[in-house]
Amino acid sequence: MTHGIAKYDAVDALRGIAVAGVVLVHTGRQAMPPSDALRAAMNLGACGVQLFFVVSALTLCLSRASRSRHESRPLRNFLIRRVARVAPMFWIAIALYLALHGLAPGYWAPNGIHAPAIAATALFVHGLHPETINAVVPGGWSVADEMGFYAILALCLPNLVTRRPALLFLAASLVLFALDGAVVPHLFSYPDQQHYLVRNFVRFNVFGQLPVFAAGVVACVAFRAGVADRPLAAGATLCMLGAAFCWWRLPQPLCTPAIGVFFAAATLLLARWPARLFVNRATIALGRRSFSVFLLHFAVLDAFSGSGASAWFAGSDAGSVLQFLCVLGVAAALAWVAWRYVEQPGIACGRRLIDALEQAPAPRAAVPHGSPAD
Repeated sequence: MTHGIAKYDAVDALRGIAVAGVVLVHTGRQAMPPSDALRAAMNLGACGVQLFFVVSALTLCLSRASRSRHESRPLRNFLIRRVARVAPMFWIAIALYLALHGLAPGYWAPNGIHAPAIAATALFVHGLHPETINAVVPGGWSVADEMGFYAILALCLPNLVTRRPALLFLAASLVLFALDGAVVPHLFSYPDQQHYLVRNFVRFNVFGQLPVFAAGVVACVAFRAGVADRPLAAGATLCMLGAAFCWWRLPQPLCTPAIGVFFAAATLLLARWPARLFVNRATIALGRRSFSVFLLHFAVLDAFSGSGASAWFAGSDAGSVLQFLCVLGVAAALAWVAWRYVEQPGIACGRRLIDALEQAPAPRAAVPHGSPAD
């Protein structure tokens, strides 16, 4: 513990694994391997986003629970920290991808990108509409969901400290997940050739992913409860097996909660028993810069494609794996610069603002005219 906040190498390692999975799936779609088995393995990397959500829930709950004991306004400070952590690099990503892709119509914005979509993305409310959720920044839907999770957590966390409220939160998230699938498709009308926007929006919006985050909250409660090793190992293993079976059997739109439970159980096991295969210097270093790697690897893939470098790796399984390693390496190098000169200064700015607000004297209550204090 440092200042009441646990820093677990396993958490950073899981972030590193998650972002490597995301880079893997997107590289596989650009340099598609001929092998069906390798193609299926690379496609599994798409679940890295759900692993991000589980790890985010775990760390945010641990962080806020420890900080709330010594801060006068923990809710305000929590939101300041989150914005300071995410906003600077995300705003740079907005400018970068607008410069690279322009405002022309595209897959996620068939009618083009307009000023309201850019403003919504900058304000982190782009997750409210099918034509803004992923239009400006590739993968931006996950940032919209993350900010939505922050808002929900800020309101609910004071009550999510024991098993019963956490399980009720998970149950409520499943209800909202079901309502999202049943109601949202009827809220938007598109031509048949653009109906994919609604299908993706149902899956990508905050309620479509909320059970994953809620599973991370339950994992945090179990982690803080200090469950004995044997019951924890047995319970987490059973959860993983059951979730894996549901993940395998359920159709894709319905398997999101199962993915969340699987990763929540896996996170608990790895946090308690950090196996060197997963928790090592490479995964930890990658995880600490995972946000910038995530945002920048799309630009690296664009550069590979636009320069013709992707053709060097095309047509073989080894080439697909080699391109993945090259893209990940370049993105990690760029992310180191972004972490040093964008992310860390943003975090420090948020910390200074919180320190200043915490040290400011509380406003005095107004004294009615004619009271004894006059």
